[in-house]
Amino acid sequence: MPQAPAPRPPRKKVYTLLFGDPQPIDHSGELTRAQIERILESHRGQVTLSIRESVGDANRGGYLFSIRVAKGGKIQLLTYTGKEACTFEDLDHFTRFVNHASGRRYDREMWELSQGINLQLLTESSDEKVGSEE
Repeated sequence: MPQAPAPRPPRKKVYTLLFGDPQPIDHSGELTRAQIERILESHRGQVTLSIRESVGDANRGGYLFSIRVAKGGKIQLLTYTGKEACTFEDLDHFTRFVNHASGRRYDREMWELSQGINLQLLTESSDEKVGSEE
C-alpha cells in the first residue's frame, strides 16, 4: 500500500531588512553615542545596525536594530515589517537601550522598556496568527 506523502513543514516568513545590509559595529564593551551617530549620519538617518563583539568569525551574528531619525532628533526603532516598536527621545536614550539589549550594560529603565516592547510584539504576532489564513 502506498504511503501518504509526509506533511510539509510550515512556511517561514522571510523578511527583507528595511534599510539594506546591516551596518556592523564591531566593538567589545559599551557603545558610545558617537559610534552610532557616525553610522546614522553616513546613511542619511536610517539604517539597520548589527551590534557584534569585536572578535569572531566574519559571518557571526549580531543584535539587529532598524532605526531612523524622526522629527526633533527622536529615534524610531522599527520591527522587521516596518512598524514602529518604540520612539526614543534622543540618541542618548537609544544608546542606553542598545547597550542594555545587547548585554553590554544592565539598565533597569531599559529593561522595563524592553519588556514592554517584547510584550507588544508578541501580542501583535499572536493577533496576526489568529487572523492569518496560511
